[in-house]
Amino acid sequence: MRIFKPKFDFRSYGKVYLWMSPLFLLFYAFERDFWNSLLLLLIQYAIITVVFLIAQFTTKYRLSDGKIYYRSFIFFGSIPVEGIHKIEVGKTLWAGMKPATAQNGIIVYYNKYDEIYFSPESNQEMVDAILEINPNITVIY
Repeated sequence: MRIFKPKFDFRSYGKVYLWMSPLFLLFYAFERDFWNSLLLLLIQYAIITVVFLIAQFTTKYRLSDGKIYYRSFIFFGSIPVEGIHKIEVGKTLWAGMKPATAQNGIIVYYNKYDEIYFSPESNQEMVDAILEINPNITVIY
């Protein structure tokens, strides 16, 4: 059994915070009260920070019994390694199942049309561990 911790990427979180910054102006335009608008924005920042921290500390990937078990916040499941046919390393999946906390992880293609995105601390270690079980997987760097 191998456990892989997730990568922590401040860029992903920073983008969300920068995207939310104009909300202050929107709140201020409707409320016309600087302090209430600032308080609303700080409450939203606090909620998002808590969600990000929960996601960061609950995300993990485990490789055992010929399966990859994943868990991130409320998302969890498993993928049989024998069903994996392709892995793309250093890519980011922008839509779809992403139990991940950072960019530039690995995209795992399994079954016929299914894909999932992981962001382990070391992409290469996870790919090597998967290839030990199923060496027939095509790996694209």
